[in-house]
Amino acid sequence: GVATYLGFSGRHRSQEEAIKILTRSLVIDPKVPETRRFLGVIHWENGRPGHARVMWATALENRPDYLLALASMAALDRNEGSPAARDRYARLVELDPWDLDSRRAYGEVLSEAGQLEQAQAELDRVLEVAPDDLRARLALALVLASRRAGPELVADLEEVVRLQPDNLDARMDLGAAYLAVGRRKEAEIAYDEVLRKRPRSPAALKLCGDLARVRGDLKKASSLYSRLRWVAPADPRPVFLLGAAYYDAGNLAGAERWFTEAAKYPGMLGEAYGNLGVIALRRGQIKEAQWFLGRAVKRKPHRALLRYNYALALWGNHRPEDALNQLRVAQGLDPYDAPIHFFTGVVALRVGLLSEAERCFREALRLPDRGLYVETSLGRGELRLV
Repeated sequence: GVATYLGFSGRHRSQEEAIKILTRSLVIDPKVPETRRFLGVIHWENGRPGHARVMWATALENRPDYLLALASMAALDRNEGSPAARDRYARLVELDPWDLDSRRAYGEVLSEAGQLEQAQAELDRVLEVAPDDLRARLALALVLASRRAGPELVADLEEVVRLQPDNLDARMDLGAAYLAVGRRKEAEIAYDEVLRKRPRSPAALKLCGDLARVRGDLKKASSLYSRLRWVAPADPRPVFLLGAAYYDAGNLAGAERWFTEAAKYPGMLGEAYGNLGVIALRRGQIKEAQWFLGRAVKRKPHRALLRYNYALALWGNHRPEDALNQLRVAQGLDPYDAPIHFFTGVVALRVGLLSEAERCFREALRLPDRGLYVETSLGRGELRLV
C-alpha cells in the first residue's frame, strides 16, 4: 500500500489504489499505527481532514508517542485554528527536544496565541542550534516587534537580511526597527537599498523622503515625494508631503501651490484649508488665515491641531475668548499635546483666568515635549502643519 502511494518498486502511483490496499491491511491488523498514518496522509492530501483526523487519532491511541502521527495532528489542529495545537507541539518537543521543525512551529503557535515570552524562548532555542534558520528568525522578528524589544529586533532583522539579502520586506522591517531605536542614518540606508532594487515602492519612497526631510535635506525629500506622486497619483499624501517640504524650506509660495492642489482630492479640503491657513498666519495675513482655518474646523471638527491653529488666528485677530474656547475643545480632543496646554495657559493668563492658566502650564510641563514650548513672554504659539 505504501509503495503504491509513493510509486516505489516500479508500481504505478495511485492514491485510490493505495487506499484500497491499506484498508485491507487494517482488516488484517487494525492496530498498526503506520497504516493509519499513511491513510490519514492520503485523506489529508485529498481534502478530507475529518477522515485524516480519525486515522491519526486512532494511531495515537495505539501508540501515544508516535511522533509522525502526532506531528500530523498538530499541523491539522494548527491549520484549523484549534488551541489543541499548542499542547500537541509541546508534547512533540518534550518527546524529541532536537526536533527543530516542531520547536519552531511551537514558537510560532505560541506567538499566535499571544504567549510572547515563551514563544521567544522556543525560537531562541531553535536559533542556538540553527542560526541560519530563516523561518525561525522571521518568526522571532514578529515576536520581538510585538514585545517592543527594539535592540533585539534590530539584531534579529540584521541577521535575516544577511541570510536573505534580496528579501526587501525584511529590509523594510529593518528600517522600521532602526527608526524605533533612533538610528535614523541606518534606517535611511536601508530604505535607500530597497529603492535601489524596487524604485517604485511607495512605502520606501515616503519613509526615505520623511527621513531626508527630518535631517534637513529638503531637495532629496522633494525629489522622493515627487516620485511618490508619480507612482501613486491617486494618493493625496505625496502632495501634502511636497507642500510640507516646501514649507520647511521657507518657500511659502511653493507650499501654497501644493496645498491648493491637495484641496482637489476628495475629502482632503479640511486638511488643505488648515495648512493654507498656517501659511497665511506665517505671512501675517490674519483675516485670510481665520477664513481658511474656520472652514477647516467646520469640515474636521475632531482634529485638535486644526482647532489649535484656528485659536492662533483668533488670538492674532484680538479675539482671546473665542481662541480660548477653541483651545479648550482641542485639549479634550488631544490631552497629550503639550503645545495645546501651553498656549491655552497663555490665553487664559491674558484674560485673567489665573487658576486655569496655572493648571494648563503644569500639564504642559508634565508632558514629554515640554521643553520645546515654554517659549517667551510674548505668548505666541508654535505653528504646525496638519
